[in-house]
Amino acid sequence: MGLKTCKDCGRDVSSKAKACPNCGRPSKKSHGFRKFLVVILFLFIFLFILFGIMASLVKTDSGEKKTNKLSSVPKKSTERVASEKDSTTSEGDGPILQGPVMPKYEVLDEKIYDGPIKAMIALKVLVSGEITEASLTTLLNNLYSSAKVRKGFKYYNAPTQILIYAFTSKEKADSDMGYWIAMLEQSTGDNNPRITIKKEQIERLGAEPVRRFGLSEAKRKQIFYELAQAQDNAQMRALQKYPDPDPLSPKYPPDLQYYTARAEYQSKISEVNEQKVRSAYNLTKQQMFKIYVEGVTKEWPVPKL
Repeated sequence: MGLKTCKDCGRDVSSKAKACPNCGRPSKKSHGFRKFLVVILFLFIFLFILFGIMASLVKTDSGEKKTNKLSSVPKKSTERVASEKDSTTSEGDGPILQGPVMPKYEVLDEKIYDGPIKAMIALKVLVSGEITEASLTTLLNNLYSSAKVRKGFKYYNAPTQILIYAFTSKEKADSDMGYWIAMLEQSTGDNNPRITIKKEQIERLGAEPVRRFGLSEAKRKQIFYELAQAQDNAQMRALQKYPDPDPLSPKYPPDLQYYTARAEYQSKISEVNEQKVRSAYNLTKQQMFKIYVEGVTKEWPVPKL
């Protein structure tokens, strides 16, 4: 075992000793190993930070590529939807989305009720042209938007009730039988208007007319109209013979026999009138009944009461 002199205290120290036993000065070997450990530690920290930065850059670049890929999906989807909807194409601009084509319309009647109970707008319109469920909905919503901003009411700032009826003929509108093809209703307390569309009427618009009992559909419509006139005539004559009693009369209300007599009289007159119509067109009672059912089902026009 060799000896060496400590540089701090001058004492002899074993070359294998890690430090001077007298002053505690570490040996060169031990001091060099400590420096080596420090260098290794700093190198490890440096590499750790370097790898962290590189990983962050790689993750960011990957995220941007993923974002770009995802952002392109809605664009493709929108273009596909646009091609499926009604659209027109402008040069260089691609497809332009449009709503359903509205049917042509004409205002037949407008009634306004302006009172302390409600402010009401009732509108009847005649529609033609492109008549579909979507086009009727668009038309009713547009008319509603115009009606709900109307001003000038005495008791309210805006209408509290809006009724809009769409008809396919003036005769149906005049009949007051509820033969509309579409209607919109908005009352006090409703957040949104309610739209009702008679799909069966839309389906019948394009149907080919058929002959029945040797009669065209136009002729059957005429028979149905005359049959309705015959029934109205019977009702009017019954009311003339047995009028509604005056509620202020001492004899009010009349007994059941009074109303029974009126109903029997109306039925008798109606049967006579219907027989005249059947004879004019050489129809049986059963054929007349089937024409009547067809007219009611298809909502053929009837005289206005």
